[in-house]
Amino acid sequence: MNNADKIIKRCRALALAGMIGITSLGSSLPAFAAGPGDDSSRVSEISTGGPGDPGNTNSSNSTTNTGNSNNSNSNNNTNNSNNTNNTNNSNTSSNNTTTNTNAWKKVNGTYQMSDGSAIQNVLHRGIDVSRWQGEINWSQVAKDDISFVMLGTRSKGAVDPYFHKNIQNATANGVKVGVYIYSLATTTDMAVQEADFVLNLITDYPISYPVAFDMEDSTQGNLSKSELAAIANAFCKRISAAGYYPIIYANENWLNNKLDMSQMNYPVWVARYSARYTWQNPVMWQATSSGSVKSQ
Repeated sequence: MNNADKIIKRCRALALAGMIGITSLGSSLPAFAAGPGDDSSRVSEISTGGPGDPGNTNSSNSTTNTGNSNNSNSNNNTNNSNNTNNTNNSNTSSNNTTTNTNAWKKVNGTYQMSDGSAIQNVLHRGIDVSRWQGEINWSQVAKDDISFVMLGTRSKGAVDPYFHKNIQNATANGVKVGVYIYSLATTTDMAVQEADFVLNLITDYPISYPVAFDMEDSTQGNLSKSELAAIANAFCKRISAAGYYPIIYANENWLNNKLDMSQMNYPVWVARYSARYTWQNPVMWQATSSGSVKSQ
């Protein structure tokens, strides 16, 4: 069994134990959305944006007290498994609306797409958030069928200012936690430094979901597939050696055109908004870039 198969098997075991998965509520945004990293105004010309879309940094227009977050769906598909972990990013201040008010919600036991079609074999629903979502009411999140969160770790070269508060309050309310980093690495040494940054940050916290490497920055767009693979492998190897479960976050454009996953033996968290992914067997699916958590 290769490294990817072991990690996928482990992720699936966690999911079935109720420890993996996210889906969120909300409408879809255009495919080209800013990534989760350092600059809220930056929109990647290559990718659809990372798991922590900056969205609207002014939460005064939000409809709930949970703040803004980006919707994503995560799939946990193993070789012959159709089980799916859905993760969503909820954005309470989105100006875009969907005609299906039940989008990304469970109706009669089955989650729905924004077009009303069913998403079969979903394991869990969750959200991913970072500093751009501001203050979050985690008690309210936990009551709205949110099983897990993928938390952003870094912003503007430093620890995300909301990270510690988010991970403490999410954990206190029973929401399982994974993390991601928006990579700026252009060398393997920089990737190892990013891994060490994440490991130092999470060492004292209960991490039961994967550690995701989000590689989509414009500085990486001109690197070769071999260079990108070396960078991702350096990060993931460091994370795996520390006992965590690394995964690669990417949208389908990068997966199909920029990355050679045959050189990266790690599971994929795929981003494709408001349309079903075509990438084979991702462990997580980011299905939408906006949403809202229901006020109780």
